[in-house]
Amino acid sequence: MALGRGILYYLDITLDGDAARAREIVQALGEKRAGRGVSADDRTIQYTDLEDRAVNAWKFEYLDFEDRAAALKALAVDLDRIDGEWRDCLSVG
Repeated sequence: MALGRGILYYLDITLDGDAARAREIVQALGEKRAGRGVSADDRTIQYTDLEDRAVNAWKFEYLDFEDRAAALKALAVDLDRIDGEWRDCLSVG
């Protein structure tokens, strides 16, 4: 979906270990972004996060990145800032 110069990516975060810790990290990500995100060129943009506990997966929107790899990198940076060992319990895609 094109938005301005970039594209909207729906990035999935899935449970891959300790469910309680994973949910804490994802909750912190949602709180950190507080309904807002930062685009690739540092403009503030709106975002939406969805949580689906039934399948142990969460979805976040990342806007205005030139490609999916750049959006995934931004997500990984966000998660690293919350918990540097998030890969022990979460997978992103």
